[in-house]
Amino acid sequence: MGVSPTPSILCASLAFYYCVSLLLASVEIVRAQNGTTPASEVSALNSVFSQWGISAKLNQWNISGEPCSGAAIDSTSIENTNGNYNPGIKCECNGTVCHITHL
Repeated sequence: MGVSPTPSILCASLAFYYCVSLLLASVEIVRAQNGTTPASEVSALNSVFSQWGISAKLNQWNISGEPCSGAAIDSTSIENTNGNYNPGIKCECNGTVCHITHL
């Protein structure tokens, strides 16, 4: 005859899988809340910066992937920052789509 697992081991296993499931679900919720920037806006932004001969610093925001992330969507002001966010953008997100609203 085989040995059956004790109830405490079963409870611990269920609790572990429940916690992992909650963690994975919360990551998906956060990702969905941010939204994505339309490809046409990203292309236009890259075009403008290329024409102007400027580029963003790597630690400011992600110009190559999702520009509406980090400082572009948090409470950081891009004005009066002594050039720390120059160039800089701000975005407004509705949970599905993010639009670049300030440059």
